[in-house]
Amino acid sequence: MTATIVFSLPVKFKKKKDVVIASCPVLDVVTQGETVEDARNNIKEAVSLFISTCLEIGTLDAVLKECGFEAAEKTARKQSQVETIEVPIPFTIKSHSQSVCHA
Repeated sequence: MTATIVFSLPVKFKKKKDVVIASCPVLDVVTQGETVEDARNNIKEAVSLFISTCLEIGTLDAVLKECGFEAAEKTARKQSQVETIEVPIPFTIKSHSQSVCHA
């Protein structure tokens, strides 16, 4: 069984000479591409790899807290004018006989 969690994260793009620099400042992830579209795809991949790696090595909670993330009240969430990317992170769910959720 699989599930997906989607992160919606702010990004910035800056044209420098022959490349476009893409960054996700809240996670301190940076990459580049020849075009804005290339840079957008590359930052999605870089953020996905960053989050997946943190999850795999057991540091995601600590990294998100260190980057300033905290749970937001539903009423406090606002739509901002900041450009964002949607980063889907797929998970495989082990059967309940193999593991127990302690949420």
